Amino acid sequence: MHVLQSSQNSDLCVTSKRSPLKVGINGETRDQARNRDHLPSKREQRETLDLLLAPMSPNRVSRHFYYVHGKQISAWKIRQLVLAQGEQVASINARMDQVASRKISIVQIDETFKGHRISILVVIDAVTGYTLHLQWLERRNKDTILDQLRPIRALLKNVKLVMTDGAPYFPAVVEELCPNARHQICLVHVMRGLHAHLRPHKTEYVGKLREFQSATEAVRKNDAKMRNKRYSRKKLRQKLKYWKAKRKKARTERGVRRYQRDILKKYPELRELNEKINVIGAKLRSLERTIEGAVERGIRLKQEREAVEKEKNKAWGEYMVKCRLFHRFYRLFRLTGREYQEKRKTMISRLRGRISDGCELSKEILRILTEVRGLDGINTEGSPVRLDLNFINTNAVESINSQVRPYLECLRKITDSPYVRTYLQLVRLYLNTTRPFSGGRSGTSPIERYGYELRGRNYLDLLLDGLPPGPQYGLNLPEIDLSRAAPNLVGNCEFQRAGRSKYIRHKNTNKK
Repeated sequence: MHVLQSSQNSDLCVTSKRSPLKVGINGETRDQARNRDHLPSKREQRETLDLLLAPMSPNRVSRHFYYVHGKQISAWKIRQLVLAQGEQVASINARMDQVASRKISIVQIDETFKGHRISILVVIDAVTGYTLHLQWLERRNKDTILDQLRPIRALLKNVKLVMTDGAPYFPAVVEELCPNARHQICLVHVMRGLHAHLRPHKTEYVGKLREFQSATEAVRKNDAKMRNKRYSRKKLRQKLKYWKAKRKKARTERGVRRYQRDILKKYPELRELNEKINVIGAKLRSLERTIEGAVERGIRLKQEREAVEKEKNKAWGEYMVKCRLFHRFYRLFRLTGREYQEKRKTMISRLRGRISDGCELSKEILRILTEVRGLDGINTEGSPVRLDLNFINTNAVESINSQVRPYLECLRKITDSPYVRTYLQLVRLYLNTTRPFSGGRSGTSPIERYGYELRGRNYLDLLLDGLPPGPQYGLNLPEIDLSRAAPNLVGNCEFQRAGRSKYIRHKNTNKK
């Protein structure tokens, strides 16, 4: 943002017992704040609008002016300032919409949410990222969405492809809103739904894999225990051999035989040697029994591991069969035209033969291929647009949704009020004129990707000083320069020219 936001936490300095959200900064009532003579200057208006799009709520902006500048500008006056800019914002957005409507080819429609009840309808140009519509949606159904999008219907006359998620009301909306455009459902949403049917097989395999790992670990621990016990047995045998040799030497030196009577009473050192040998022998016998038990346990554990391994391999095989079907369905959308139709018919016939197997994944894929509308708008013959498989999704509008959500958090109550409408239009202007700092499209705002030159102006300059003067020669270009507007689509997007059957593939001129 153009204003330092180090003061966003200035509300922590509040010392009054009364909340500044409920009363004026100096304890005045709302009527007194409205009748106050102080009006923000042009510089303060710029700072106010900039802070609102930081984003900050009007109450926080009011506290910012009080604690940073020592000026009393109530939240009510800040809202009035936004409403006063409503006509100018609408005029600028309308002018930019006219510029964008000439070259829009791919549109994405989606909804973003605040909680579970509040939804915002978002419409963008998927190529440039230009936001065409951003308003509160009262109900999530066909009629409500059409009522909202009818005012921009004229802007969508050149649209060739409309991409949405799998909501059931979008096919009818696209058919009525853009009758000449193809409808394509986001494949990411489709594959995400199929994951629910693939997940049980993965869970079963992972469970068997963990059982196999536990069995393998048990075998490893038992083998390690046997190695330690055998090493201890080896040491005890060496020790026993040493003490027996020492006892034999002591007998030889004293000239006594092995079973001679009263020898141990006469020679106490021989008694000590016998006691040591007996203790070592007892330990050795106990260790032998432990090793025998470990050997038997090892045999049993290995048998159990083999049984678990068979179950694991069986679960792995079933999981791989489902994964192969899953990826075969996904790779189907790499194809186009007749090849796609033939492969689709073949897959449908095979899936119908597998229904008796009780595979839920096969049933769901068959249902999608036969019942879901807009699944293959790009792949069938006559499609005006061809996209690479990785771009048949609504990632562009999802990215805009993530940018819009912080602004929704700054609205206390989202309804169809003048302030909410004006604020969302202001957010739309900000998104369409802001230049990203990094990425392949850094340095160019969405409106500039159509060839419209802002000549160094930002959204604040446009609001307070108007549109840049002078001719816009870049608008005379017949097509969008993809290398500037959407570098990621270069080499991955094809457009069909009017009256021709050939597709024009944009080449990446940056590659050597």
